Amino acid sequence: RALLDRLLSEKERVEKYIDAHQALMSPIRQIPSETLAEIFIWCFPYGIRSLEHAPLLVTTVCRHWRSVALNTAILWSSLHIHLPPHLSEAVASRRAAGVAVWLERSCTLPISISL
Repeated sequence: RALLDRLLSEKERVEKYIDAHQALMSPIRQIPSETLAEIFIWCFPYGIRSLEHAPLLVTTVCRHWRSVALNTAILWSSLHIHLPPHLSEAVASRRAAGVAVWLERSCTLPISISL
């Protein structure tokens, strides 16, 4: 019984190892960063973006996508800031910090902001 348990455990470990390495070979991972950036640009409608939506969504997929999105300034060139009437000071402070980061990511590009 001990031998069977050990073999089943080893089988499970090997299967996890194979799964992890197959994911690394996924075709999407082979797309050059410049091409991935272009895909992001074309996928996100041009215009006003909010702090809760794209391009932030793709930054949560994986480290590579995060890096590409964060280094593609045009993705950060428009922003909508929602300011509800009764915004607490803590929430306003977090929003201000988020806006500052967003502006930094847009680099020297002109930025379109709406309220």
